Amino acid sequence: MTGRTNIEWCDYSWNPVTGCSKVSEGCRNCYAEALSHRFGRSFEVTLHPERLTATRKWKPGRIFVNSMSDLFHENIPFEFITEVMHEMDRNKQHTYLILTKRPERMVEYFGEAYYDCTLPSHVWFGASIENRRWTGRAATLVWMRLFAAHIFLSLEPLLESLAPFDWLCDNVPDWIITGGESGPHFRQADAQWFKEIRDFCTAHDIPFFFKQPGGLRPGGRALLDGQEWRQSPPAWKGFVGGSE
Repeated sequence: MTGRTNIEWCDYSWNPVTGCSKVSEGCRNCYAEALSHRFGRSFEVTLHPERLTATRKWKPGRIFVNSMSDLFHENIPFEFITEVMHEMDRNKQHTYLILTKRPERMVEYFGEAYYDCTLPSHVWFGASIENRRWTGRAATLVWMRLFAAHIFLSLEPLLESLAPFDWLCDNVPDWIITGGESGPHFRQADAQWFKEIRDFCTAHDIPFFFKQPGGLRPGGRALLDGQEWRQSPPAWKGFVGGSE
């Protein structure tokens, strides 16, 4: 759960914290919870300070921070988040991607100046949105522009159309990822929903990454109108996974 990963939009996952709790509809079939239970592990929020230095020895790459948790979960002390932040600051050879369903706590953390250094430009901050009910997370995330160089959105698992994108026009991110839900209880996505996001990204010059259409198994051919869309920000060229 820490090291090379099959997640298509990054090269590694790093889990100084594991465990989480459900906050919205996208959490219903949580893959991280299912994976933990498969291996007989608890999914209670657990800190792993022994993993803090793990990324120091890795080749330069894109690192998904806490693929098995949420760094801004309310049960993670701000003091431990600061330890994670300092470790990322020390390792500028990587790009770190922090994805949360709790952007309000992320903004609170930086707004209260718990982190006492200049925010590293190689750390990207993202919010996860699955349906229109939670599009307000994008407006919360945009406050990170006061502190961070880069923000992104993960619209996965996509559970309904997010068009029209009036909720996003004043909160345009630097990258958008989307994909359907996978697993035995997946909720079917409509290809048109992904095309709407692609067209918005194209119109606003936002790199667009279509991860998967969804289905019983993860992955599958991620095609829209016969074409793969796996764009990444241009600055990422040269990393382990490269860039489109």
